[in-house]
Amino acid sequence: ETANRSYDRELDFTIGMIAKSLRPGRQGLKDNIYSMIEIITTTLLDNMLGLNIEPLKQGRGEIYLVTSSIAVFQIPYSTSYDND
Repeated sequence: ETANRSYDRELDFTIGMIAKSLRPGRQGLKDNIYSMIEIITTTLLDNMLGLNIEPLKQGRGEIYLVTSSIAVFQIPYSTSYDND
């Protein structure tokens, strides 16, 4: 239904994730961040969140920071809606 509508407002937002390694080495960091990315993507991608909005579109995620103990990753999302 919403795919045929024209919305007048756009909304962009970014989800940030910080993963801490629970075991030594970078593989623990990768495992943690990839698990978080999968959960968030599965939950948000093409979701309307029960609102009168276009389904959420996902932009290209990127690693923001990696240290020996944490990884920071961000994924941009966008949608559009009416301001009524």
